[in-house]
Amino acid sequence: MGLADVAANWTFDRCYFAGVSSGNVLNLTFPTSTVADYDVNFLIQNCICLSGGNAFIGAFTSGANSFKPGGIDVFNCTIIAYVGLTCNGANHSITIPSTIYNSFILSCGSLALAAGASGQVLEDFNRIVAPTPRTNITAGASSVSNTSHAPLYEIGYEMISGRQLRPFGMPMVGSPLLGRATAAIQPPVDILSRPKPAGGLSTLYGWGAYERHDTAARETSTLYGTTSSIVITGPGDQDFAIPVDATLTTLSVFCIYDANHGTLNKPQMKVVNGEEVGVSEAAITMSLGSNQWELLTLTFTPTAKGIVTVRFISRSLSGSGKAFFDEFSY
Repeated sequence: MGLADVAANWTFDRCYFAGVSSGNVLNLTFPTSTVADYDVNFLIQNCICLSGGNAFIGAFTSGANSFKPGGIDVFNCTIIAYVGLTCNGANHSITIPSTIYNSFILSCGSLALAAGASGQVLEDFNRIVAPTPRTNITAGASSVSNTSHAPLYEIGYEMISGRQLRPFGMPMVGSPLLGRATAAIQPPVDILSRPKPAGGLSTLYGWGAYERHDTAARETSTLYGTTSSIVITGPGDQDFAIPVDATLTTLSVFCIYDANHGTLNKPQMKVVNGEEVGVSEAAITMSLGSNQWELLTLTFTPTAKGIVTVRFISRSLSGSGKAFFDEFSY
């Protein structure tokens, strides 16, 4: 429970909530005020919630004073629960509403979003699957809601069928979660701290906590070497985990991009996830124009043997732009 007229200033970023009871996964209770409506400044973004309970967030208020709290903001979350988000009762501010944007909400019960009164909660840019998408909440102009829908997200079956294992909830190829009409408030990365947008053959951001990653495909026509390269179409990325010794290490790869990719944000090679072996995140960006092979190199010295991640990134300005990577060595 918070204090009246005091902002909580809490942020949950890239978290996983799970619950099985009939209660709320996360209860937020703030008192009313004798001074003015106030913003609790409570942010939840890039999170996943799986719950058999009644709500992802129960935003309750206590007290009978005239002024009320508000300002619980939910961005880019994947919510699979009996009820998605509730702001119950009359003691929630209308002048400082709570918000939910850019999220995917699958209600296993009847209701996705609920407020005690109109104006307490604003929603937009959400994809909602529920028999009753909203109660006392006006539908956002860019939201999509259905009573039945096939969101097409990964549940682990890909490993059974011999494909690459992906996290639960990541959109599949062709998933409607991979693109929407307009970008609202967007963090630059998703729950995996990987680039947005990615993997949808589109420059549109996805709904929920995940973009689709590791989308490189084998390419046999556009080559620097003699056998095959890999190609990433549209904005996207591909990670490789490589072992390193505690010695000077140089990563190199030849890269090229086509005219559809565009030159505003050229392809990159990055090294990430190397902190345990003393390797800081670093990136090298192409400098040449389209349809010209360029050698990209990164050099570092790990402090111990271990694993680092090499990430190839297409930053295409269109869903059809392509970035090719060939002759990787280290």
